[in-house]
Amino acid sequence: MDQQSPIAIVLLAAGESSRLGRPKQLLRYKGKSLLAHMVEIALASKADSTYVVLGAHLQELKSELDDPRVYIVENKDWQAGMSSSLQAGIKALPAMTHAALILLCDQPLTTTILLDTIISTYRSSGYPIVACEYASTVGVPALFSRRFFQEFLVLSGDKGAKQIIQRHARDVVTVPFPDGAVDIDMESDLDRLP
Repeated sequence: MDQQSPIAIVLLAAGESSRLGRPKQLLRYKGKSLLAHMVEIALASKADSTYVVLGAHLQELKSELDDPRVYIVENKDWQAGMSSSLQAGIKALPAMTHAALILLCDQPLTTTILLDTIISTYRSSGYPIVACEYASTVGVPALFSRRFFQEFLVLSGDKGAKQIIQRHARDVVTVPFPDGAVDIDMESDLDRLP
């Protein structure tokens, strides 16, 4: 595989956070919003570009994204579930994009080192999917070669990347991410983080 093939990060941040009652993406972590924290990690990685998919609370969240290197993708159909955000992100990628690294806004223990490990594993292993392994499962953050983009476009509802990972298990290589099981659903979840 071409070592210079463009890889884009697609950060999903379009959800309403209905359980929380306010935008989860704006919860504070390490002195900044979860959204700004995840964007900072993405931009520091070896990925070539960063796309952030927004939907609910669009204007409020846009104000957190003032870096000109961030491409904002508006998912007008965000209420249709995670699949619609994946589709909006994938459709926004330029034709030259070789692979997409899917991130969620509510996994704050994701690191730039992890993202770079996923990217380097993709470039060196020959596997078309690199996913994270945690809590007896395999999931996101996960990188998918372009050959899977069409499959994202036919997902529906809250179906996400995990469905494609499971469908193509033989095409997946994993990297360990023990902290991947830590996600944020309530403000108190942040209090338990390092």
